Amino acid sequence: MTSLKGIKVAPLGDAASNGVPFVEAMGGEMWVDVLKTSLEYGLAPKSWTDYLYLTVGGTLSNAGVSGQTFRHGAQVSNVMQLEVVTGKGEVVECSATKNSELFFAVLGGLGQFGIITRARIVLETAPQRVRWMRAMYTDFATFKADQELLISSSQAFDYVEGFVVMNNENAVNGWGSVPFVRSDINKAMIPTTAGSVMYCLEVTKAYFVADLESVDETVEAMLAPLSFDRDLMFKTDTAYFKFLDRVHETEMGLKATASGDMLATEWTMPNACHWTMAHACHWTMPHPLLSIFVPASAIEQFDKLVFKRLGSTEFNGPTLVYPMNKSKWDRRMSVAVPEGSDEVFYMVSFLSNKAPEGAALTKMLADNGSILRIAQQLGCKQYLPKHSDITQWRRHFGSKWESFVQNKQTFDPEAILAPGQNLFRSGSHINKYIRMVKN
Repeated sequence: MTSLKGIKVAPLGDAASNGVPFVEAMGGEMWVDVLKTSLEYGLAPKSWTDYLYLTVGGTLSNAGVSGQTFRHGAQVSNVMQLEVVTGKGEVVECSATKNSELFFAVLGGLGQFGIITRARIVLETAPQRVRWMRAMYTDFATFKADQELLISSSQAFDYVEGFVVMNNENAVNGWGSVPFVRSDINKAMIPTTAGSVMYCLEVTKAYFVADLESVDETVEAMLAPLSFDRDLMFKTDTAYFKFLDRVHETEMGLKATASGDMLATEWTMPNACHWTMAHACHWTMPHPLLSIFVPASAIEQFDKLVFKRLGSTEFNGPTLVYPMNKSKWDRRMSVAVPEGSDEVFYMVSFLSNKAPEGAALTKMLADNGSILRIAQQLGCKQYLPKHSDITQWRRHFGSKWESFVQNKQTFDPEAILAPGQNLFRSGSHINKYIRMVKN
């Protein structure tokens, strides 16, 4: 191992993969470059994050989720093999059948057991185009039922996400953020029965140009069982790469607008939020984020206690909410998902536009704290977790805590890796400390 850069595609796979195509990427490579290289062979990874300018090693150390997760699992669920440098300084090749304890420990392990230096990732045939749709709801229970119907269907869309919409024309998190063209919606179209918040379903159907004539019929059949407001459905069509790279494209637009290079442009933000010139100047400011996994059995209560109260908080950005199937996650991985019998759990992400200052910032932090307390009571788990002490970490990992600690003892006994997470103290008495936290 001499570098953390490099990408190699095996379009025909090999004997170990039983002919399944894969890409081998060094841990420092960005997913956007993995995508570009794979597309040269007409292939692409199955599972993504909404933002592609993240490293392979970084997302695999957490999970890597997006609207494809319900179908293919997170990015950590699509790895054939890893090369890892452990806390002992050992370079180890591992997979589900070779050095499997390290393999599953590192996936979602927050960098606590080793540094991912190379990953072999499953590929599939890449589509050429994407039919992209958004539909609005006034009732959360109906929105939830439709999302869960979609992720359980054999005729599934390729991507299912959603977001909370404030009942105002705000171009960041109101109904003004929903259509692909801002002028396609106005206040008169909003049902009088709508409350303080509404909900938007976002789905895509990928296809090949040769199948263009049948796409509309296929999509209409898939949408037919759903109960969204038929007057509040919006569609567009785009290239496959352009859809996957939608957040970065917006990022570049906002940066250009903020710097004065583009003076009057409206850009589509991730998952349908239109950010106009008024918001572009905030792009370089801090964007506090909060992401939570919520059990399906608790999501309606979460809606009542959190979503419907967003209007009284300092929160000023989009709120994502979409379901995933727990069966697509291997329990042997370190990543913590909600425990219990629920097969479905939701990703909820609060994507703040910018951090306010002074009293408003204090209130935003207090609001986030309140959300986390509600989440804890409802059996939720933080995604991209941050905890201040060992008690909180023990609660976070739950039934995985004992194996997490044992893996630390095995692969990084001196607690060299990821010291800033307040998980383990480095030093010569690590074994004594580990015995203490296991009890």
